[in-house]
Amino acid sequence: MKELRNWLEIGAKSAKKNVSTIICGFAKRKDFSGIAVGDMPEIEVILLNAEPEIVRKRLVGRYSKNGVFDESQKVIGKSVNEFIEGNVWYCKIMEKECIEDGCKIVNTSKLTPEDVSREIVSIIGA
Repeated sequence: MKELRNWLEIGAKSAKKNVSTIICGFAKRKDFSGIAVGDMPEIEVILLNAEPEIVRKRLVGRYSKNGVFDESQKVIGKSVNEFIEGNVWYCKIMEKECIEDGCKIVNTSKLTPEDVSREIVSIIGA
């Protein structure tokens, strides 16, 4: 919560200058309740989602070096394999929660990073 509050304060300072701030992280709409930041800007929660196998493939790529996957790595205190499988498992739960909370969802499975950027801009620009 401390980190989220910090980012919201950065967003509030930027909003005073009429500048939008995009914060990319792992938070749900309910994480924002109870956090009071002076002059809190409007918040739009957008889930960047992908099919489970795409999530797995992307994370394996992130933890590979020169095409070799290093299974001995630790991520937030877990083996990299456990971390990846946890993320793959949780992506469907996160999607369900976001649907229930009325969040926007962008399925990135077949999108380039540029396409994802355009989708985000179209959502926050609306």
